[in-house]
Amino acid sequence: MGVLEFTLSEPVKVSVGGDFAEVDILELHAPPAKEKKLPIRLRKGFMKAAMGFADQAKPKDAEGEDEEKEDLKGSDIEPMLFASDIDIEKYMQDFRDLILVKGVCTIGDAQFLTKHWDDITAEDAMRLMGEYLAHFFAPSWIPKDNTTS
Repeated sequence: MGVLEFTLSEPVKVSVGGDFAEVDILELHAPPAKEKKLPIRLRKGFMKAAMGFADQAKPKDAEGEDEEKEDLKGSDIEPMLFASDIDIEKYMQDFRDLILVKGVCTIGDAQFLTKHWDDITAEDAMRLMGEYLAHFFAPSWIPKDNTTS
């Protein structure tokens, strides 16, 4: 899984050694093991949305076999979440709370804080959530096809 680097569409001001710099790169990490509640709630909501979306949109070929699977991208996440019956406002709040956990997100050399979250655009917040979920949560449940043709 490693580190995920995310570029904001608009930079935010970050205090660096008493001065302010405009920074547009976030560095994201998997949630720490000591933080369990938020990742569990987020994973459950993600899986509920993904499974419901897959059931509604599962294409079949002429023989009834599933089409070839593609990797899930961050841009795939938003429609899944909005098409599901999860409380998207609560889900976004849980995601925000996870991002603010120490070590999960840094901006420049600083910890990503509430003031930084408040400064990013709503569009960036949605893209950030999608990319984070696709990078850190989706790989744990997407079946890997190990067969060769």
